[in-house]
Amino acid sequence: MFSYGDNFDSYTRACRIKSICAKSPTGSAIEEYLMRGVQYISVYAAKIKHFSGNIDEFNHIAIKVFYVTINNILIDDRVILELVKELERAKDSIKAKYVQISKDRGFSIDIMPDGYHWHAKYKISDILKEGERLLRKKREIFNDEYVYNLRELVIIALKGIAKYARHSKNLGFESEKIYDFFLETLYSLSIDYVSEDRLGAILIDAGKIYYDSMKLFDDALTSRYGEPSPSRVRITPRKGKAILVSGNNIRDLEAILKATQSKNIDVYTHGEMMLAFCYPELRQFKNLVGNYGDILLDQQMDIESFPGPVMINSDCSYDPPEVYRGRMFTTSIPFWRGVDYISEDNFSKVVTSALDSEGFSDTPPEKFVDIDCTKGILSSYIEKMKTLFKKGKLKHIFLVSGSLLMPSFGEYMQNLLKTLPEDSIVIKFSGFGYLPEEKEPGTIEGIPRFIEAGIYENFYSMLRFISFFREFLTEEEEKNLISAVIYSGQENLLPVLLSFYSFGIRNYKIGNILPYNISPGGYETFMKKFGIKIKNPSPEDEELTNLSGME
Repeated sequence: MFSYGDNFDSYTRACRIKSICAKSPTGSAIEEYLMRGVQYISVYAAKIKHFSGNIDEFNHIAIKVFYVTINNILIDDRVILELVKELERAKDSIKAKYVQISKDRGFSIDIMPDGYHWHAKYKISDILKEGERLLRKKREIFNDEYVYNLRELVIIALKGIAKYARHSKNLGFESEKIYDFFLETLYSLSIDYVSEDRLGAILIDAGKIYYDSMKLFDDALTSRYGEPSPSRVRITPRKGKAILVSGNNIRDLEAILKATQSKNIDVYTHGEMMLAFCYPELRQFKNLVGNYGDILLDQQMDIESFPGPVMINSDCSYDPPEVYRGRMFTTSIPFWRGVDYISEDNFSKVVTSALDSEGFSDTPPEKFVDIDCTKGILSSYIEKMKTLFKKGKLKHIFLVSGSLLMPSFGEYMQNLLKTLPEDSIVIKFSGFGYLPEEKEPGTIEGIPRFIEAGIYENFYSMLRFISFFREFLTEEEEKNLISAVIYSGQENLLPVLLSFYSFGIRNYKIGNILPYNISPGGYETFMKKFGIKIKNPSPEDEELTNLSGME
């Protein structure tokens, strides 16, 4: 799936031509080839599953391929070929199991019609050629644009689920429910014609499974690192050798902290990895010094100015300039050309690079920021909010998601808080940027009317928050009490909206930052299929302060 333009690119607008995170039309052909291989294997895996056979190879490769292709990153040729080898091994293993089951039961051996077989190719030119052929064939078969878009939406939803399934697996947590959904869905997509109703049902189920995948990851984090709690984070460096860890694979951070404990190397988080400071088991590492840099938009500048190696694992990253690729490392996506791909249990190269690097030459005056995670903040307010609602003193809760450093979202927040009714509360999930104290809109019997509920987009926490109120609200009361505005350009927006839909939530708006991985036709199909009106809020939109009146 090609990038349709990343509105998050506020610096260069380069995404209008070629995405700055390195997506290209070529990536579409490679993705199609890899995902078609997974679909091919799913046919045999489904038959084996029916007879209670083991399909661990399929579960592993399916999640990996969909995770790797989340953001259409320009993958290193070596990684593409290694994925092809893994697909071939999984295909051979799964097919051999199917053949044995068939022989044992007297069935015919092959269930795949001619023309549908997938074959491993070990030249990039051959992979591109085959991927382009498969794309053309798919367009010929699914000439109904509406059905074609529904199928593409299913693929995008699977990618979102794969993200959390992969992160959870890295922490030792897996879910048969998620694996079964992948198998059933890919098996369905392997059939030429899947009805509109069936595709719609799959999308609704995808919303439920996406929520389950978010919960699984949350459970994995808590189990391994403890219950999250408030923390004070240093945002200035100190003199000495250093490593920067960016992205969302928190296990890599843990491994690097352990590898550098006795090396006199300081470790800094970057971007969403700052979340690590909320977890007590990670805070205990004395070499976890602080956070360096700012938000995703500044990623390239932050990495360039950091005087040491950078460990990055992120499904949302910008293609780095050649000048500093030599000191970048990854164990997973992104797989950029020229960036050293290392195993998840050997970080010696990163440590050596840090010792050989310049490091910070001095220690500037210390500065800190206080952060918290959604769980801890909302748990302290939830019961009192329920009481205020019952008393009639709390009439509306605005759930908003976005970064105040995004101009459009900042303008929206300023306008919302200026016109916020006295009996209303705003809860902001995610994003950097805090309101100046003079703009804080006061309290309702001790509860702030503006609550900063965490530093990153946490739609799982948003849905959990809504579920707390559902215990005592009627459907009409919920509609009048709770509404949401989401400013997100991330690739996970579609499965998030599907989760909202599966929860029965219709009362929300989407900001003017839209994800790049859904075509305009895909949005139209989504809105038509689910009867949802997505409006772009603006600071002048009077309806923003009365979202309970949304259709």
